Amino acid sequence: MSTSSSNNIAAVAASDDFDVMAAVGGWRGIIESVVPTLLFLGLYIATHDTMRAVIAALAVCIIFLAARAIQRVPVAPACGGLCAMAISAALVWKTGEASNVFFWGIILNAVYGIALLISLLVRWPLFGVLFSLATGMRMQWRQEKEYKDVKKRHYIVTWLWVVVFALRLAIELPLYYADATEALGIAKLILGLPLFALAAWFSWLIAPKGAILDQLKQAQQSSEVSEIPEVPEISQLEEESSSS
Repeated sequence: MSTSSSNNIAAVAASDDFDVMAAVGGWRGIIESVVPTLLFLGLYIATHDTMRAVIAALAVCIIFLAARAIQRVPVAPACGGLCAMAISAALVWKTGEASNVFFWGIILNAVYGIALLISLLVRWPLFGVLFSLATGMRMQWRQEKEYKDVKKRHYIVTWLWVVVFALRLAIELPLYYADATEALGIAKLILGLPLFALAAWFSWLIAPKGAILDQLKQAQQSSEVSEIPEVPEISQLEEESSSS
């Protein structure tokens, strides 16, 4: 889950209706996420030529990036995929181990999970922060008691994503150390977009919406109005100037 994916999940969770295609980045997002792994896995199973399989997957990532650049659409998602595959290719070339194609993804899952845990420990649940940014809301839910339910929801969703990354690590790490490349590739496909979409749906179910979100917006508008400095009337200014 990249930064753009995190922001996308927060935006989808804040919407009135859940859109699974928006959550996963549309058909383009599905293709860019699945095809490199599927291509590598298919070629590896068929030929057992690790470098040929990883170079083919890397070439597809380059094509995806070029297509985005030509069509003048955001290239950040394709750049992330290309960088990850390039790191994986370098690891495979250096070690000769096919399972290292998935090592960088395992590292990223650990980093994301740890980041979410830290946000919970310091009482800044990361989902709540991203949700507030996506909706333009302030962070008053962190301290004000009347938003206790909102705060609870942000904690639950953040814990949900901790579980997602922990589950991936619990399944993929043993397969990685067992050098079970085929099983690891299949696990990555199953625990990738399908699990991501399911977690996004639960995030949408739990996230503040409707009357709760309207209450947050009204409270913010009220606080913004109260912070506007009072402008003295013209008659008051004239009295002050005459007295001086």
